[in-house]
Amino acid sequence: MKKVIYSLFLALFLISCNFYTKTPVISIETSQGVTIKNNLYFMINYKLFVRPIGIATIPDGGKSKILNNEYFIMEYQKNEKLLKTVSSIIVKKKDLMISSLKLSKEGNIINFLVSYSVQDPSRSIWGENLYKLNIENRNIKIIPNYKGDFNPMKKSELIKRREINKLFNYVFDYPKIGLKDPLDYIKKDDKTLKNIILKKQGNEKFRIAVLGYIISKKKFKLLDEIKEENSDEQTKQLIEKVFQVMNRDYAPSKVSKIGHSSVGL
Repeated sequence: MKKVIYSLFLALFLISCNFYTKTPVISIETSQGVTIKNNLYFMINYKLFVRPIGIATIPDGGKSKILNNEYFIMEYQKNEKLLKTVSSIIVKKKDLMISSLKLSKEGNIINFLVSYSVQDPSRSIWGENLYKLNIENRNIKIIPNYKGDFNPMKKSELIKRREINKLFNYVFDYPKIGLKDPLDYIKKDDKTLKNIILKKQGNEKFRIAVLGYIISKKKFKLLDEIKEENSDEQTKQLIEKVFQVMNRDYAPSKVSKIGHSSVGL
């Protein structure tokens, strides 16, 4: 009987525990890029996750819980300062991940040679798929398990990751560029939004999205309250920067998901 009562209390205790933070973290990993006709093409890994807390961190710090994990081919139109998704690369098996990417171009075609592998080191699964993007009509031809020759572009011919990363410094509305809305995972009441900013929950990219939401919904009273209660200089600068950027023609705030499509891995 004592064992039953103990097990019941243990179960209730575990149910009442929070194993992960409530606020997600936004992770965007970019590839190098190719420029054709003054447009930039590259691939990203867009990931949303929550960090472990409490007993979930035992014994080695714990493992984050993945909420969303997707790969996309992106286009940035330099003249229009327009950022958008061209295609999503669907990973059908959840334990597969893209491990490397090679790029080449031939006329209006950009070739993405994607190598994928399994996350479990005890299993040996890998392969390569070739994605041929026609930038004129944005059609993608996929060649699975590609075994042919591939002549990748030299690093000196590619746009560096650090330059591409700048495109994602101030993204306020992820759905408008064809990405999952990170704010879908939180409550959008004033108290929650205020706590995220003042307590620095999530990461900076997530807080920028929250500030973008507050400003776009014209919650200026809430913004004033945050400013009044904030004593952190870094947060003050972030609020001012977001407000400044949203009120001028800045690349990531002028976005579209025209031509969005999906192909499989």
